[in-house]
Amino acid sequence: MRNFIFIPAWLLLVPILGLAQAAQNADHQPRGDGYFFISVVGVGSGSYNGEYGISSGSAFVVHVGGGGEVNLYHGLGLGGELGYAHWSSGASGAAWIPSVDLLMHLRPNKPRSFVDPFLSGGPSAYIPTQYGTRGSPVVNFGGGINLWFSKHAALRCEFRDYVAANSGNLQPGRNYASFRFGVTFR
Repeated sequence: MRNFIFIPAWLLLVPILGLAQAAQNADHQPRGDGYFFISVVGVGSGSYNGEYGISSGSAFVVHVGGGGEVNLYHGLGLGGELGYAHWSSGASGAAWIPSVDLLMHLRPNKPRSFVDPFLSGGPSAYIPTQYGTRGSPVVNFGGGINLWFSKHAALRCEFRDYVAANSGNLQPGRNYASFRFGVTFR
């Protein structure tokens, strides 16, 4: 009687263990990524000549920050980031720039591919650190590529453009395009 129960239990257990082992070895779609970045070049295209000394309407901008994204469905994701920008024209100016983005990874069927191109865009905010200046809503868009050198880390290269509806107190101008480099991790 004991063998009568033991043999069917063993016959059911072996396939279940085999499926569990196969599931562990299969490539799985990552649930999300985090990243840090630094902007190498930033150029403003406005013509603001205000209290903080932007005379030519353009400036060299250092923009650092980090964020993360969650994969929702077949390469479509939702992300958020917080950045700090400081520009080098006239007197010092700086701003916090939070963003919420919709992302599209262009290779969703190859989760462990070396090259991972993506597009992103969404609303941002420009929050200056100077007392007495106003912030503004901003829209950002761009794209980039993750180069996965290991299972958990990639080189991130990205172009991002921030566009404001009105220049108001924005510095270095209404349009701020940047080339960003960083690290993506999972």
